[in-house]
This record gives sequence, structure tokens and C-alpha cells, in this order.
Amino acid sequence: MLLLSQSAQADPLECVSKSKVKAYQDLINESSFIIENCYYCEPETWRLIFIEDTEVKNCHWNNADPDEVAVYGRGTVLWHFQIDDCGEPKSFRAIDEPFNDLLILNYIYAIDASGVQATILEQQLEKRTGARCTTVEYPRPQDLPTIQDTWYAEWYHSKRYKSSSHSVDLASNIHVYPVNKKYLPEDVKFTGNFDAAVTWSEPTGNRYLIVSSIIKSIEEKSSFHVKQYREDKEANRRILEWDINDYAGPLCAWDFIERSLQVLDLDNDGEMESMFMYRKGCDGLDPQETKLMLFSKGEKMALRGSFAMDENQDDEYVVGKEFTDKPSLFKNVAIRHWEHYAEEEIINRNTIIHTLTDDIILLEHQYAYAGYWEEYELLTSSGAVRQLNNQLQDSIKWASSIIAMPDEQSLFYINAPGIGMLHVPSGKRTHLVHLFENTVCGPASISPSGNKIAFIAMNHDKYIKQTKLFVLTFDEQNNMTKKEKYDVRAFTAAAAADIISDVKWLSNTEVQYVAFDPLDDGSIDPMSTKKAVLRIND
Repeated sequence: MLLLSQSAQADPLECVSKSKVKAYQDLINESSFIIENCYYCEPETWRLIFIEDTEVKNCHWNNADPDEVAVYGRGTVLWHFQIDDCGEPKSFRAIDEPFNDLLILNYIYAIDASGVQATILEQQLEKRTGARCTTVEYPRPQDLPTIQDTWYAEWYHSKRYKSSSHSVDLASNIHVYPVNKKYLPEDVKFTGNFDAAVTWSEPTGNRYLIVSSIIKSIEEKSSFHVKQYREDKEANRRILEWDINDYAGPLCAWDFIERSLQVLDLDNDGEMESMFMYRKGCDGLDPQETKLMLFSKGEKMALRGSFAMDENQDDEYVVGKEFTDKPSLFKNVAIRHWEHYAEEEIINRNTIIHTLTDDIILLEHQYAYAGYWEEYELLTSSGAVRQLNNQLQDSIKWASSIIAMPDEQSLFYINAPGIGMLHVPSGKRTHLVHLFENTVCGPASISPSGNKIAFIAMNHDKYIKQTKLFVLTFDEQNNMTKKEKYDVRAFTAAAAADIISDVKWLSNTEVQYVAFDPLDDGSIDPMSTKKAVLRIND
């Protein structure tokens, strides 16, 4: 006798007609991450699975219909979790074990056409489902105890939360995510038309920040609204922390400046500061009145001024008196944020602040304009630019990757062809690796032990043959004690450092990257990309 699971009301649907098998495979492959109700697990659980590929086999039942086949998946089980009453996932447990098994139509959930939830496969294939939960929620990366797999965070981010026409798709912290208004809690309210929202986790509860507006006819007043809510975990409700309501007169309207929203822990106290900009557009060519708002623990600080409409006008701003009794870092970062948008509004995408020590701050500007690149700056605790000689300043500013070493005083940087180590307090630089001309590198990654750094280097002239995975080993004084190079078929979408495969340490002896299978002519088959693991000696 079959023991039915809590969420299913029918025998497992293990086979599918040959006419539907391609649609079946497409649903799985386009999802990449699927959810399985593991009814045979003890105790019964739900599993988040990364699918690398699928394979069609004959239906294994002796009396199976010859026109039916079974679909098997191969990949990795990432998490076990629980779902009560078709609600939100909870009680997560990291697994990271191989998956190679039959995919069962009425126990597998994949992302549906809306791109916002997981729907049971049999329903997506237009079959009548007997499952109690026809849809379930994907786990939110910020709710997982630790982010073991940034691939899932990136996938979840790109598939689920395309929240609005405004570009808030890359917040300043990997734990900050844009939110589709459909998935805001019921007690998180906004005024007028939804523009954008983000959410992030803090020890005192999740936060939600929502931008909205009311645009009326030219004879009436329009308005701009921003609200931030804090989650009260004990009461299971959201509380309004602060809000802004700004009004514009006839012929004018406030406009949220795209890509200006930043969520940063400026003072390194575990609580995020919120920063954003908006401006008033009117019927005419006057300078656009502009405001930058910075909130810390519910207190507002502001820069107020205008962006020029043409080269004959000057950008100008006034620093609000609210900054007077706040750390000078707040004011200096706000000013730098304003100036970046005044000069490079079109391409500026994101700013990240890394507090290394009480007196060493690394500011990372990320840009996106027909490509993707970064600039770095070193600041003092007050937010002033740390003075370095010109050559060293260029090595840091134009680095393709920077990693803070465990001593929190040294930075490993890649600025091909020069790869080196900078001891920030003394300004001493140590050259580590010299690369051949026309070689570019992907992002670097540091091992869990903190003494190994890995990155992929690609030579434009000899691609694919000259693609190497470097592993550098350091002692406690950050002296390089070993340099290893491995031939890899690492995936690159084009000859640029920002789209070379990232590497990720799975352990102190295993490095993961994206690999591919070459075609007969030596070119890349983009459909063959897969995770590969390089094992090295400890």
C-alpha cells in the first residue's frame, strides 16, 4: 500500500508521454533550481536542487505504456527545509550532496511562466493535479542561515525579483534584494504607484524599503513617497520606522533617480543605512532640484541642491545641518555619492563599502554600461581619500578584483599584468605575479582558511589553450609561499575580465568554477556549461 505524502493526493506520476517530454525537459532546464517534495525522506521534507542536465529513459514499469518515457535529473541537493500548510520555507539545513534520480511530475516544482513562484510540474504540463500545494515559495537567500551558494542567490535575484522599471536590481550588499510588490507583506503599505522596493535582514528583524509616487495632471500637485518598515518577529508584524512624503507643484513632478538606492553599513555596527536620491522635473530648462537622503536608525540627513541641465550651469548642493553630530564618514560618503551621480549618472550602478579596520575603509564602485567594471578607493575612517602614490593609487583604483586579507590591514589585488599585495598602513606593495601581455583575470576568491587565493587568468591571443586557474598560498605574514597553475576549460562569454568564470572555494582543497565542453572547431558550446571542481593539495 502506498503511503501518501502530506502534500500529494495521488500515486507518483513517474512517466510522461513522448509528445510532452521536450516541454517537460524545458521546464526543468529553464528553472535550473527546482523544489522537490521528498515524500520518501525520513522525516518527510522539501529539497532545493540545482539541476545540471536531464536525461530521457524508458519508463521503467514492466507494464508501462510504450509511448511514455521517464525523465531523470542530475545535479546537487543544496538544502533541506520544511513547509507548513503550503506556506513559506523554514528550518533550513545545508546538504550539498549529489542528485541523480527520477523526476516525479507530482512531487517536483519548477519556476513558472510568471517567474515569481514554483508550480508543480504536472499542472504546468496541463495535467490535472491531485497535490494539495500546487505552488510553493522558493527559499529567500536572505533567510538561509548562510549563503553557501551564491549561484542560487544570483538566480533567485534575476528570475524572481524584477521588481519595477527602476534599476534597483543590484543593491549594495548581497543580502539585499529587490522585491516584487506582489510579495510584500500585507502590512507593508505604500502610497500611490509602486516604483521599487528592497528587503534585507538585520538581527532585530527584516527591513522593507518601498519607493512610490503619485503623478497627476500638470495642473495638480504630484508626490513622491519612501517608507521603511521593520519586522517585529515576536508580534509577527511590520512597523513603520520612517517615511518621506514630498510634493511638487503644478507642471512639476519628483522622480526617483535610477540606481541611486544604496543600503550600506557605514559605521560597521550591524545596522544598515539607507541612501537614495530623487529630483524634481518641471516644464522648462531650469536646473533640476535634487535631494539625497541618508537614514541611520530612523534619523534623516540630507544634501539638497540641483543638477545642471547644460554645460553652462554648475551642479550645486548644500549639506544639511543634520550631519553635524554624526560621524564625518556619513557626510563624506553622501557627498561622494552625489558627485558620482552628477558626473556619471548613466553608468554608475552600485557602491559598496567594506570596513576593514577602524581606520581602513575600501569603497567599491560598480559600473554597468555596455559591459561591467569596477573602481576602488581607500578611505580613512572619516571618509577622506587615503593618500597613496600615483602608481599605487592606479593599481588599486583600476583593479579587477580586491580581497582583504585576514590581518585586515593588507589587500590582495589583481590589476593585470601586475598582481600584488598592499599593506595599507605602511603603503608597502609586494609584487606577486606578472602575467603575459593580453591576459585578463576573473574575480579572486579566498579559501576558508584564509591562506589561499584562487582566480582564473585568460590570454586573449591563445584562448582557449592558455586559460589557467591560479592558486596562490600565503603564510601568516602574507608572504606568498607557493604559486600553482592548472589548465582549465573555464567558461568565458567574451574576452573580458568581468565575464570570466568566478571561482568559489568549497573547502580548503576544492575550488569550483564554470567549465564547458568545446565543439569540434574548438569554440564554446554555451549549452554545455557546468560546475567543475578542481582538487588541489593542501
